[in-house]
Amino acid sequence: MLDISMFREHSEVIRADHDRRGLSHEAIDEVIRLDEEWRKARYEVDQLRKARNDAARGIAGAKKAGDSEAVDKILAEVADIGSRIDELSELSDDYLAKRDVLRMSIPNILHDAVPIGEDDQKNTLHSMHGEKIELGFEPQEPQRSD
Repeated sequence: MLDISMFREHSEVIRADHDRRGLSHEAIDEVIRLDEEWRKARYEVDQLRKARNDAARGIAGAKKAGDSEAVDKILAEVADIGSRIDELSELSDDYLAKRDVLRMSIPNILHDAVPIGEDDQKNTLHSMHGEKIELGFEPQEPQRSD
């Protein structure tokens, strides 16, 4: 499985490998899109958590000042921020799961020495080791004992 940093930093290498294999770039594009969406959602969650923490500090200040109206207002904001964080966290987890499932379906990068062909029958033969054994009989499949 290719590391996500490969998609972020060297997607052209993955695309070139897919071209060699005759594969579509759709999966690569979708992984990159899902990764960007996941990163945006995570950033927004982090910003909301920061805002919630700042608001929580405001609650302490309002309580010290004895301003119960401000405390209620801030508590309502914190509750709203908390529900938004939950929504975005769920969305973020969904993006991450989809991204990783799709990322696992993308093959590793072929070594430059790997021959190019439509299938293994059309690949070029670079070397052969040993001699092909000619049997004087028709080989049989092994018998299963279940």
